Amino acid sequence: MNETSLRDFFDRIGPWPTKTVAILGVGPGDPGLITVKGALRLHEADVILYDMGHCPPDIWTLIKPEAEQVFMGRVNDGPRMKSNEVADLILPHYQAGRRVAILKSGDPIVFNRGERDALALAAKGMGFEVVPAPTSALAAASYAGIPVTDRRSIDAVSLAIGKPTRDAGIADPDFAAMAHTGTLAVYMGEQNVDGICRILTDAKLKSSTPVAMVENATRPSQRVVRGDLSCMAATVAGAKISKPALLFFGQAANADEQLRWFEHRPLSGQRVLITRAKQQASRTVGLFRSLGAEVVEAPTVKIDWVAGSDPKNAALTEAVAAIGEYDWLILTSANAVDVLLSNLRDVRQLAGVKIAVVGCGTQRRLREAHIRADAVPAQSHTESLAKHLGEETLQGKRCLLLRSDLANELLPKMLEGLGAVCDNLVAYYTRSTDTIAQETVDDLKAKKIQWATFTSPWTFNNFIALLGEHANDILTDLKLASMGPSTSVAIRRSGQQPTAEARQHDADGLVQSVLDRHLAT
Repeated sequence: MNETSLRDFFDRIGPWPTKTVAILGVGPGDPGLITVKGALRLHEADVILYDMGHCPPDIWTLIKPEAEQVFMGRVNDGPRMKSNEVADLILPHYQAGRRVAILKSGDPIVFNRGERDALALAAKGMGFEVVPAPTSALAAASYAGIPVTDRRSIDAVSLAIGKPTRDAGIADPDFAAMAHTGTLAVYMGEQNVDGICRILTDAKLKSSTPVAMVENATRPSQRVVRGDLSCMAATVAGAKISKPALLFFGQAANADEQLRWFEHRPLSGQRVLITRAKQQASRTVGLFRSLGAEVVEAPTVKIDWVAGSDPKNAALTEAVAAIGEYDWLILTSANAVDVLLSNLRDVRQLAGVKIAVVGCGTQRRLREAHIRADAVPAQSHTESLAKHLGEETLQGKRCLLLRSDLANELLPKMLEGLGAVCDNLVAYYTRSTDTIAQETVDDLKAKKIQWATFTSPWTFNNFIALLGEHANDILTDLKLASMGPSTSVAIRRSGQQPTAEARQHDADGLVQSVLDRHLAT
């Protein structure tokens, strides 16, 4: 699907309706489960209210940097903001013409108070729309291999809340009646599993009735505990299930092993640390997640573009303005592409300029801007690029290199050795981050992370520096994956050995190296 067809599809969804508050679900955990309409609304929102303690972190990448975010949930176990208070908070934004979104985990109106928020908005004369998403129980069932309905044997599925209601005059769910008619799915089931099992046992449900509990549904950390009615309470207690978790009762809870696709992915059960800069990590994160790994992001470097006040900016601006005077433009990272595009006034300035890139990621970023590279070496490193360009006639040719401040001088020296005239400019700075989250350090100490990946010597060296006195202990048994030879050298200099080294020196090659090594052990 090309960009034009995607844009056409988005246009057909339609713009944000005038004078309308969006009450939208984001799904139970996997960020990919938000609907296309939900993602568009979230991206367009000017004000976002949320109350989820378990919102997928990647959802926030959809939000505009200038959007206002308001937390309306519990603080230190205090009361949740009431729907009429939410409406009062929204009213001034609504009257000012701002686009307001209320985020809900799962589906907005399945045990989520979305209907109360909608009624409160309507009472104050505000329009609204409800943007649904997969509700937690049904998504959990799909990810855990629990077919809640089956045309051959299961005709009904019931959704119930697991804890007693706090609203007077409303009867508790009739768990027994629900379980006798098909599959019973219980939200917040971990809070009352013993009581529900007793109710069903007293109602003469067979003690052999299959039961399953799904913890952290649809997330890489999803865990499924299975048993039957006679032992499930003890099984859950022994497994130390944490919330959020859902309970399933009925034959579907013990479905065919082959339906359990989520837990059978090749890297399921593996936790992988990504140390790459946040701006560069998306593809690596996505590739690992698609293979079943749980990703922990701990950037050890950050990327800062050359600022307008930086003396180097004048040289960069001048070079890009006169880019048509160069014979070759050389870009060794996607960051360099971004800097180029941000400084380029008109893509026609590149007419007649040949472009050489290192790495599939750099080439991919260029393609996204509808620019084709003229030279892409077989191997994703500067030496290969220099060798590739050496096949060209470079004598007297002008080359513009846009690179990091930490890039070594090998490439320009090799090109100059071939007769080229090089302007080697700093386009961005690679800085060390200040810290690694304490929770991540604790998980590393406890050996709860199996792999750490490094895309450059700087990501590894900064990782060691940030760990400080804990480095030696943490590196014991931690598997280290390197994107290429220079990174592996840095690892060996520290006294460690890379567990895997990418043959293709980009995100795809790095992930493949981890997968190959994992499958080989």
